[in-house]
Amino acid sequence: MFAATLLSLALITQDPPARPAPPVAREIAPEVWLIPGGVTEDREPDGNTVVFGSGAGLVVFDTGRHPWHREAIEARVTADGRPLAAIVNSHWHLDHVTGNLALAERWPDVPVFASRAIEGAIEGFMRPSVARGQAFLDSGQAPPALAEDVRGDIAVIARAEELIPDRALEADGSLPAGDGRLRVRIAEDAATEADVWLFDPTSGVAAVGDLITLPAPFLDTACPDGWLAALDEVLAEPFRLVVPGHGPVMGRAEVERYRAALGAFIDCARGTAEAAVCADDWATAVDELQETAFNRGQAAGFAAYYVGMLRESGGSSAYCRAPAP
Repeated sequence: MFAATLLSLALITQDPPARPAPPVAREIAPEVWLIPGGVTEDREPDGNTVVFGSGAGLVVFDTGRHPWHREAIEARVTADGRPLAAIVNSHWHLDHVTGNLALAERWPDVPVFASRAIEGAIEGFMRPSVARGQAFLDSGQAPPALAEDVRGDIAVIARAEELIPDRALEADGSLPAGDGRLRVRIAEDAATEADVWLFDPTSGVAAVGDLITLPAPFLDTACPDGWLAALDEVLAEPFRLVVPGHGPVMGRAEVERYRAALGAFIDCARGTAEAAVCADDWATAVDELQETAFNRGQAAGFAAYYVGMLRESGGSSAYCRAPAP
């Protein structure tokens, strides 16, 4: 999905890296584990995974893209010993749902919960992206590691109907899996047409998917105004910790800072300032939210790309069904 962006930002190398080790699950609150994703120099990203535990079993929120990320999920579930009660997908981007396919092979009876947005995305975004991915491969410009990821994405899109959820989430309420304590929230026209996020009132943890992304807001399929409104809804909950779709765990002050930075970035992108100015302001605003110094360069590079994208499509992504004001 991000291959063209990565190439245009010159964030790729010509030597394929060794296969990364699986990330390590970390308990961030009682009965809540984070399996961190990542946005690296030479690979497509993995989104963060959150595992919620209860007496009725485990709920896995998002499943990543790469085999090593999925292996970390399997290791957490296996080590726990309780049954896998459900998989929940925040949205349909491949860095959040690809692991569903292998997990379904191991646990075929486990239901998958998500919004119905993927049904339109299969024909509206995924299948058209195959031609772009294949052209990138055919160009000979793809470094080996990135080429491997693009080929993997094409293979997943060929099986896209298998990613349609067993149980569609269409309204706010309680997740009908696990012990029922997880609260489902639906954000319409935000990072995608319909984003799902979860709030666990017992632990105070909210898992919000791509409503928060670092090192930059991944606006490829986004409606910026709905995204900002969704963050306001997140901030209305009495959370203690928030797990983004990409980036480190945040407290309330960090989420408020991210919300302010995103609002300022959208305003700048819709204005007349140079793209580099908008990008640098974004990178400065979120610098303390990043995990490594390297991410500041990523933040500015990605942000400049998204300024151009928003300006080319009238202030929202071309896939946003809600027009920009």
